[in-house]
This record gives sequence, C-alpha cells and structure tokens, in this order.
Amino acid sequence: LKEHLLGNYSKDIRPIRNQSDPLLVECNIHLTDIVDLDEVRQILSVIIIFSLRWKDEFLVWNPDKYEGLSFIQMDQEKIWIPWINLYSTLDDADLFGDVRYRLTARQNGQMTWTLSKKITVACLMNVVLFPFDTQRCTLAFTPLLYNTEQVKLVHVEQSVNTSTLKSHGEWVFRASNYTTLDYKLDDFNMSVLYVRLEFKRLTLFFVQNFLVPIIIISFLNLLTFWLPDGSGEKASFSITVLLALTFYLTSVSSYLPQNSNEPILLTLYISLLLTLSCLTVLVSLILINRHH
Repeated sequence: LKEHLLGNYSKDIRPIRNQSDPLLVECNIHLTDIVDLDEVRQILSVIIIFSLRWKDEFLVWNPDKYEGLSFIQMDQEKIWIPWINLYSTLDDADLFGDVRYRLTARQNGQMTWTLSKKITVACLMNVVLFPFDTQRCTLAFTPLLYNTEQVKLVHVEQSVNTSTLKSHGEWVFRASNYTTLDYKLDDFNMSVLYVRLEFKRLTLFFVQNFLVPIIIISFLNLLTFWLPDGSGEKASFSITVLLALTFYLTSVSSYLPQNSNEPILLTLYISLLLTLSCLTVLVSLILINRHH
C-alpha cells in the first residue's frame, strides 16, 4: 500500500489538487501538566499534547483492495507536513523536530499527527496584586514556510482540553481560548494560531508565611511606645521590628521579577511599614535621650 501511495508522491508539493486553494490545518491542544510558571524569570513551562489534522488528497485508497486496511502509519520524512513553529519559545521552535513521532493516514486522506512535548515560552507577567495575582500567557503557532494563501491554521474547539491536567502546588488553571489571525511580516502574510492560557496563584503558602507575620509585626511598632522611656529595651525593640520587616521585604522580593513596570502593592505596603518603623526608632531614640 505504501509503495502504491508514495510511488509518484512528492513531499515538496502541498497535498491539494487545486494549488490555488489554501490547505486547512486543524490544531488542537491538550494541556496535561504545569511544570513551572516562574515569575522571576518570566517563563512558562508546560507539557502539552499537540494534535494536527489535515487532508492529503494524494494519499487516498480503497480499503477493499488492501484487505480492509483503513489506516496506516507514515514517517515524517516521506510525506508533506505543515512544519508548525512555536513563537517566543526558549527551546527548539520546530515542533516536528523529533522524527520518532509518526503520522496516521486514513483511507480518505485524513492525516493526524499527535505528540506530547514539553514547551517553555517567555511570558510577561503582571505581579501588581502578588500573591493574589492571575497570570496570562500566550502560545503562538504558525506554519513558518507558508503564507495564508497556502496554509491556514484553524481550530474547532473553543478552549484547551484539560481533562488530563495534573494538579500543581502553586498554580491552578483558570481558562483558555483560541484565536486565529493573519500576521504580516514585510510582504509575507502568515496564519497564526494564538492559544491564551490563564493561571491563578494558590495563596495559602504566601498568606501563612508572609502576610500574617508582616501584619503581626506591623502592630508591634505600636507596642514600642508602651515601654517606659527609661527602659533600655525601647530602642532595641524598635530596631528588632525594623530588621524583621527588612527581612520580609527581601524575602518577598526574591519571588518577584526585577523589571516590574508597575509598583507591587505588597512591597509598597512593606516599604510603608519600614518607613514607619524607621520613624519609630527615631522617636524612641529622641525620647530616651530626653529622659536621660
């Protein structure tokens, strides 16, 4: 059967008889695992099952002539494939790079290519509301070698399939959507499929280990003025509170990107507490000096 199908087959020609028509490639994504969403380095790493479907009009046969065989496995290097690339990736942009993944060809020319792949992409994050933030990352796929008149990416589903998604300790998947647009690069128009993913941070760890201690420490500033001016512990107590707030500001900053374009509310709050704590230390020293 393969000898019959590939006898006069050319993988350099789009598998459509009317070459003036665009070839439609249906894309579908299954999100299976959230590996990492790093707000400091601003990268998203996930494991997806990427599925492509298109019709190859040159790979059609009658199953009755081949003992009822209705589908076969084909090697990538022997047939035409759309060569989908992933933008903004920190890995290999070519999703078809691994030749071990074979394609399924059916009797009517329907081609299906599916693989599981870990992808890492750049993702600009907004951490203004940290740790109650929601992050949105976009995956952009395009058939880099073909313009929109040759190959168009389409989608049937309205959102990413998450039926097999594993739970993550820090992030929970919220929503997704597909968008197809034509992107113009100089005089070259490309079909681009945008997949937008939305993740919500789980806040329990940060509330227990950062917010609650910071709020408690902020009230300790008031207790400084309950100590008698003659007590030698008044200044040391206020300085201890100041150092504790400095420690938490440093700890929170380690979870945040260094190039945030907007002020982060939590760091602003801690900075305000630091300012008040510095004033408390200053007032305590003045009161102790006047007492003596």
